[in-house]
Amino acid sequence: MKAALIIAAFALPLFQDGTAAAQQTRSAPSQNPQSAPVADRPLATARTSENAGFLTGNQLYSRCTETSPTSSSFCFAFIAGVHDTVRAYETWLKIREFCPPADVAQSDMRNSFMAYAKQRPASLSGQAASVVVAALKAKYPCPVQ
Repeated sequence: MKAALIIAAFALPLFQDGTAAAQQTRSAPSQNPQSAPVADRPLATARTSENAGFLTGNQLYSRCTETSPTSSSFCFAFIAGVHDTVRAYETWLKIREFCPPADVAQSDMRNSFMAYAKQRPASLSGQAASVVVAALKAKYPCPVQ
C-alpha cells in the first residue's frame, strides 16, 4: 500500500509550461506528436489503458540512449526527479524504498536504470517512474532492520 502511494506521486508528468499532461492533451491542437523533434514532443505519446498519460519505461529508455544534449538532460532530470520525489515521500511515510550512498551521482542512478532495463526488458512496458524505483531498489537495497 505504501509503495502504491509513492508510485502515485509521479502520476502526471508536467510540460515546460507547468500544465499537467492531461490538461495539455485536452487543449493541444490536433497534430502528430511523432513528427515533432524529440525535444518538442509531449512526454507521454503512447496511450493505453495501462499507462494513459504516463511516460513508459520504453520511452524513458529511448530518451536515455539518445545522444542529443536535450535527451541526455531529460533522462538525468527524470531519474533525479523520481529519486527526489521518493525521498520526500519516504520522509512523510517514515519508510525507506532504496538506500543509495549519500554521495551517489546522477550518472550512477542512470546507469542503474539502464542496467535494470537491459536485464528486464519486459518491465519497460510499465510506467517509467515505477521502473526507475524498481531499478534503484534493486541496485541500492536497504539493510534489513
